[in-house]
Amino acid sequence: TCDIKSVDSYYMNGVCQDKCNDGYTVPLGFEDFTCQRCNANCGTCIGDLSFCTTCKSTGKTLLSDVDNKCYSVCPQGVTV
Repeated sequence: TCDIKSVDSYYMNGVCQDKCNDGYTVPLGFEDFTCQRCNANCGTCIGDLSFCTTCKSTGKTLLSDVDNKCYSVCPQGVTV
């Protein structure tokens, strides 16, 4: 793990750096600042591996502002 007082406090692929790469986050409650891969449909996420802030450019590309998940079609009752 990395020194949390350092600018490079995030641990990613064996290296300490200033943030996680796109597609990775440090889940809430993980105090070791180890970057983990977001849910398979998320382009980026924050705080939780399934809380998408963007979707990948292929597959499930529609980001719901209701539950921050990515869908291939809008969930029932939700429109674009």
